[in-house]
Amino acid sequence: MGTAHVRNFLKIEGAEIVAVCDVRESSTKRVQDLCKEAGKSMPEAYHEGETDFKRLCARKDLDLVFTATPWKWHVPVCLEAMNNGIHAATEVPAALSVSDCWNLVETSERTGK
Repeated sequence: MGTAHVRNFLKIEGAEIVAVCDVRESSTKRVQDLCKEAGKSMPEAYHEGETDFKRLCARKDLDLVFTATPWKWHVPVCLEAMNNGIHAATEVPAALSVSDCWNLVETSERTGK
């Protein structure tokens, strides 16, 4: 689904994809190629393991982190983004437990993201 989302983001005027993260380097390369084909800047790739999203979320030039990962990663990626001052969005389900739902809500309220 990540590739489909990237194709949609590339159609949004003014949107810029500055970074992409996946456990597979081939997937980050595919996104870079899509951006290039669309005449956009090439995003920086993060593909050094399951938690490389933490390095991505440490960037200071992001407005939004959108996650299209396996479900178990939706909450950790969103929390990492918000705790770094970045808005977070995810596919559904956002969380797999009520506790994780509250963790997302409380982090959003605390960070304003």
